[in-house]
Amino acid sequence: MFYASKSLGLEFCSFFWMQYFFAYEEFNKRFDVLPYRTAMRFLNIDAYNNMLEGKHAETGEHFRAISSK
Repeated sequence: MFYASKSLGLEFCSFFWMQYFFAYEEFNKRFDVLPYRTAMRFLNIDAYNNMLEGKHAETGEHFRAISSK
């Protein structure tokens, strides 16, 4: 998606679920028993805290690397 928008000369491309640039929770037994809304709440809290601290998840680091080329 990044390369497609770059080749089209787009100035802005909105990515769905941008919280994954800042936090990602591996599927594990902790999340297996939680309702979806509760699990997403934990993910969003982690993403928000990482945004405040300027931390990126692996996906965010990869996006930063390709977007700076």
